[in-house]
Amino acid sequence: MNGKPWSHTALARLKCLYPDTPTAKIAAALRRPIYSIYRKAGVLGLKKSEAYRASPAACRLRRGASIGISFRF
Repeated sequence: MNGKPWSHTALARLKCLYPDTPTAKIAAALRRPIYSIYRKAGVLGLKKSEAYRASPAACRLRRGASIGISFRF
């Protein structure tokens, strides 16, 4: 195992926060790198909520959005 082990408290906070909170904010709150949050959420099967996906905070997750289209070839 690499890095800092996950405590029961940190896992509980992650499970509570992950569905509706931007991942960068969770990483800052738990003092972990963002990739660590994504990895553990994936292992635990956590997903972002539909409400979060519809919010402006999740602009890159929205399906069918034309974000960045002006920069495509």
